[in-house]
Amino acid sequence: MRLLFWLLLVVLVLGILGFLATNLDTTVSLTIWNTEYRDFHLGYVVILSIGIGVLFTSIYAIAEGATARLANRRLRKENAQLETEIKFLRSQQGKTDPDGSPGDGGDDDDRASGSRSLPSAPVYGTTKDDDWRDGASGDDHYTGGSAV
Repeated sequence: MRLLFWLLLVVLVLGILGFLATNLDTTVSLTIWNTEYRDFHLGYVVILSIGIGVLFTSIYAIAEGATARLANRRLRKENAQLETEIKFLRSQQGKTDPDGSPGDGGDDDDRASGSRSLPSAPVYGTTKDDDWRDGASGDDHYTGGSAV
């Protein structure tokens, strides 16, 4: 794909240079809004058009790249939250009573009264911490933050 891009770019540049070389002394009249410019060199029109096209394409590319980076950041954050939840659920798999119900291994009186303590929900980092890269905060996300 990159080879095709570079090949097309070379063809485009050669085409523009060929057009400019064959129309070197050509002058045109140029009207911008209500102002008319007479005897304007065609080469200047072509170069100005290319410059404006590059400017608008660059602005569009920057905006599109920023959108993609923001979406990637949101997905990384969501991925980290889901991984934290998976780790929590995996750590809770072995903590079941012999009858298959989750519990804290307490006595039968707690189970009979229905006041057994269930495992707490996973806890993510604080909402202020938007940077979820590995090792960025150095904190254990189980020790503080908002429960889910």
